[in-house]
Amino acid sequence: MSAVVSVPRPEEIDLIISDVDGTLLDSHHRLHPRTYHALDWLRRNKPQLPIVIATGKQRSAVGEIRTPLNLDVFPASHLNGCVVYQPHGKVQVEVGLDLEILIKLYTEYHAAQVTMLYYDRDRVYEVPGSDGLVWGEKMRGFGEHVHTVDASFIDKIKDGSVNIIKAAICHSAGARMESFRASLKSEYSATAFTLTQAVPFCLELIPTTGSKGIALAKIIGTSLDPRRVIAFGDGENDVSMFKVAGYSVAMANAMTVAKENATHNTLSSDEGGVGAFLEKIYGIEYSEKSYDYWLNRPVLA
Repeated sequence: MSAVVSVPRPEEIDLIISDVDGTLLDSHHRLHPRTYHALDWLRRNKPQLPIVIATGKQRSAVGEIRTPLNLDVFPASHLNGCVVYQPHGKVQVEVGLDLEILIKLYTEYHAAQVTMLYYDRDRVYEVPGSDGLVWGEKMRGFGEHVHTVDASFIDKIKDGSVNIIKAAICHSAGARMESFRASLKSEYSATAFTLTQAVPFCLELIPTTGSKGIALAKIIGTSLDPRRVIAFGDGENDVSMFKVAGYSVAMANAMTVAKENATHNTLSSDEGGVGAFLEKIYGIEYSEKSYDYWLNRPVLA
């Protein structure tokens, strides 16, 4: 979709929803001061305007955004829309992968010595492959709470000790990663899971009943017009919510598929692209600030 739709006016926006990594956070996993400044301005001047987090990460991994902006008063979409929270962290909806599919995936990829990540509502479980612990360390850099486990973890999956919501295959981007995608599509039915990516080294498998788009639809329900929603994102996993929202904004650093499905483009996350676009809508004035300048500001009530 080409970016030909005019920038919306403030009165045309009833809800803002945004991805986190590569969108609100920059390539060093920091909240850009320009983006924080715009969101803080909205929270102080338009406190009833919902600002919704939509991320592949767990709720516990985004406290550095949620807390200073007091976003707990709004719904949130986590684990790529598989867990939808009502305000103040109450679970509204949770969906997970089928047990038989999980066992088959575990057996196949553990035998191939490929690193797999398994997500429940609060933790990430890493079953390392021949690459060792490199991928778990990378995900810790994104703020995820990764726990390395051994092969006996399959017993916890089988007996229900853990409720796995989504899984991920980790490998360097390239031909082998693409071969994983192709084999998963050919070996499993279309209803087994949805494949999506937010980062090149991690191929995510989520329930077909969960996505950022499905979560957005649940959040707005019948009370809001989706045409009055603006969504920000950079990944393949953001496309589903782009298709629900009336306005969708792809970051300059976004995957091609996100740019192709967005109504608008903005600067990169390293340049505070979300903040820059919100400035255009709301006439917010910004002067260059240091990172973390807000740490001494009082937390919004």
